[in-house]
Amino acid sequence: MIFAIQVAGSIIVIIWIIYLWTKLLNSYEKIDKKSQNNEKLINYYENIEKENNQKLQNDEKLLDCYEKVYKTNYKTKKELGNEYELQIGRYFQSLNFKIYYNGINNGKKDGGIDIIGWNSEKVLLIQCKNYRSQINQDLLRKFIGDCKIYEEKNKYKIKDREIKRIFASNSTADYGANKFLNENRNILEFLRIQAKCRC
Repeated sequence: MIFAIQVAGSIIVIIWIIYLWTKLLNSYEKIDKKSQNNEKLINYYENIEKENNQKLQNDEKLLDCYEKVYKTNYKTKKELGNEYELQIGRYFQSLNFKIYYNGINNGKKDGGIDIIGWNSEKVLLIQCKNYRSQINQDLLRKFIGDCKIYEEKNKYKIKDREIKRIFASNSTADYGANKFLNENRNILEFLRIQAKCRC
């Protein structure tokens, strides 16, 4: 009888150990699954980070490429303006006028007159606008005012020569500017010359 109790007690202890062992294994499996899930999550975020870094590198390469192309192929407004002034100056040189590039030589201190041309009979006061947008009446009025100031200051240079005020542009004049030009044909001439370079 004591033997039977001992055997039964041993069986209960063994069952209890197996039960605890199974519980322990289950908890290890759960921990293992969690760690696997955590590893998957870590891998997922690492992949996203790698993709973002790759996109960032691609964006930086694209930006570098864009800057190189822009710097080599595109010109500043000042460069475009200077090229246009040279183009207009050469045009009037071909008509036997001597040319002084007032805008290029004096920059913002040009008094609103980009080119001064002259021969024995005429003096040309020229404003050059290499614009994409249309020329408006305000620009024309300002140029006439600038011409009047120049003429007053330089009477001794002009002497008895005829003064021609010329507004040369790559663009067209808008409605108001056209109306103003028609009313002031004897004061101002509008000359549309297409720019050779619009980079």
